[in-house]
Amino acid sequence: MNTTERIFIRENIDTDINRLLLSKGRYREVDMEYCVNQIVARKKGLGKLQDWADNFDIEFPAPVSVEQSSSFSTALYKQRFSNGGIVADITGGFGVDSWFLSQASSGVDYFEINPDLFITVKSNFTILKAENIRVFNQSFTEFRDSLDNYDLIYADPSRRINENKRVIKLSDYEPSIPAIKRELFDKSERLLIKISPMADISATLEELPETTQIHILSVKNECKELLFLLERESKDIDPLVFGINMDETGRILSKFTFKRGEEGVAQNTIADIPALYLYEPSGSIMKSGAFKLISSVYKVDKLHKHTHLYTSDILIPDFPGRVFNVLSVEEFSNRSINNLRKKIDKANISARNFPMSVNELRHRLSIDDGGDKYIFGVTLKDDKRALIICSKAD
Repeated sequence: MNTTERIFIRENIDTDINRLLLSKGRYREVDMEYCVNQIVARKKGLGKLQDWADNFDIEFPAPVSVEQSSSFSTALYKQRFSNGGIVADITGGFGVDSWFLSQASSGVDYFEINPDLFITVKSNFTILKAENIRVFNQSFTEFRDSLDNYDLIYADPSRRINENKRVIKLSDYEPSIPAIKRELFDKSERLLIKISPMADISATLEELPETTQIHILSVKNECKELLFLLERESKDIDPLVFGINMDETGRILSKFTFKRGEEGVAQNTIADIPALYLYEPSGSIMKSGAFKLISSVYKVDKLHKHTHLYTSDILIPDFPGRVFNVLSVEEFSNRSINNLRKKIDKANISARNFPMSVNELRHRLSIDDGGDKYIFGVTLKDDKRALIICSKAD
C-alpha cells in the first residue's frame, strides 16, 4: 500500500464502494479494486478490531480473513493462558491473537502458509513494533523438528474448506487438530484450541479427551468463541467450564465456573408463575448447557423444563446474564394481544420454548421493534403459553 492509496482509503472510508468501482477511471493513480477491498475489510473490522481499523498504516487482508479473526476482547482474554514463555500460533491468520499473546509472553512464533496473508501480517507486525514475534511462511508441522519446545501452542483452525464450504466437525477443520495433536504434544505440554461457537461440546470432547478446561466466550451476551485447553498427560477427566461474558473492551461482566458433571446431578425447581424478576442467562451459559445448575446455584426457578429463563421474588444482582423487572404476565390470546397493542407500541421481542419464531411473534403482535420494554413469548409450567412484559432491572 503506497502513500497515495493510504490517503485515498482514509478519505473514502465512508464512500459507497459501488460508486468507487464505477468511477475507477477517474482515479488511475490507485489500484481501485485493492482500495475497495481495504475499505470493505476495515469496515468488517469495526467493532471487533477498532484500533487497527482506525490505523491506516496497517494493511488489511481479504475480508474473509478479518471475519475469521478474533476480536480484540477475545484475543485479550487469551493472554491468561500464557505463563510468560514462548508461544506458537500455528494458524497465524491476521495475527490478532499472536499480537495479544506476544504482550504476555517472552515471544511468539507466528506460522501462516498463505503467502499473501503472510506478507501483509509481517509488514503490520513491523509497523506495530512487535519485536518479539518471529514469522514463518510455512506449516508448523513441516518445520517443527527444527524448533524448540513451547510453553503453549495455540491453534485457530480454518472452518472453511473446499471453495469456502463451512464445516462443523473438528476433524474436518484445516488443519485437523485430532490428526496432528500427537505432533503438537511433542512440542508443548499445553494446547489451546479455538473452535466454532456452533460446535457441539460433547462431540468435541470425544475428539479432544485431553481437555482440562473449556472457556466459552461471549461478548455482550453473544457467544463468540469456544476455547479448549488440552494438557498432554490428561485424558477423559471432567473438565472445568468457564462461562464468560465480557464487553467490547474485554472487561469481564460475569463469570460462571463449574464442572460438566455437576449439571447431571443438579436439581432445579419450576415456578408456578413468573415472580418479580426474570433472568436470561448469558450466551456462554446457554452454550454450556448448565441449565439446572444455574437454578440451583443462584436459587432461581425455571419457567419450564425446556424454557431456559428463570425467576425469583428476590433480586439476584450478580446473576450471569440479563435481569428484568416483570411488569405483567399475559396469556397468549387474541384479547391479550389486542390489549397490549393499545398500551405498547414498541418493544424488544424474544421467543423461548415458544411455537413461534421471533419474527412470527412480532408480526402477530404488530408491535415495532425497540424501546425500553421487553416481551418474552414463553411456555410456562403445565405447558401454558404466555407473554411476559418486562423492563431492564437497574
